[in-house]
Amino acid sequence: MDLEDIYKIYGKSCSLELNDENMDKIQEILQMQIVIYDMDGNGKIHKTENLVRGSVTSPYENVLRLVVNNRLWVNTTDVDFRLLVNTKKLLSDYVCPNKGCYFEEKNIGNFNRHVTACSKLKTVKTKQRALGCPLSLMETAFNLGYVPQEALSYQQPYLVCFDIETLEVKIESCIFYNLRTFIYSPYHHIVTILY
Repeated sequence: MDLEDIYKIYGKSCSLELNDENMDKIQEILQMQIVIYDMDGNGKIHKTENLVRGSVTSPYENVLRLVVNNRLWVNTTDVDFRLLVNTKKLLSDYVCPNKGCYFEEKNIGNFNRHVTACSKLKTVKTKQRALGCPLSLMETAFNLGYVPQEALSYQQPYLVCFDIETLEVKIESCIFYNLRTFIYSPYHHIVTILY
């Protein structure tokens, strides 16, 4: 399709040859921004990687998107312009929605991983593993009488730290000798449990 035929589709006419020198003049005559792309080896067009000519900002609302057969021939008479009507053919990068972050990615999986890491709201996943006895630590503390029964149904949505205060009673029969020091194993009497 000839450029003049493309202009007629939009109800415009222009006889200037489309090249770098005349591009601004033609945009002014057409009252449209002209953006020129080429195709990659797979027949796809990426908005930024395959951009041959055109700017991001323009005073014109309407856009005339053209595809060339070879980006090196743009300023020659050998160039063949085709009209790009279906903008769904344009591939674009996923852009991070967080303010101040300018991350762009083509792969949706990598993009989602970045957004999760970049977000101000951090999620913490905790997992309690009990080896040996299948009872949870809370059930064990309840069975031993350290925790009242009401505590079994209590749920705290936040991370909790606790401190157990004990009094030690030295056991003389449980002394372990090392090369230079000795270690004794005391009885622990629980005084308080804070959490």
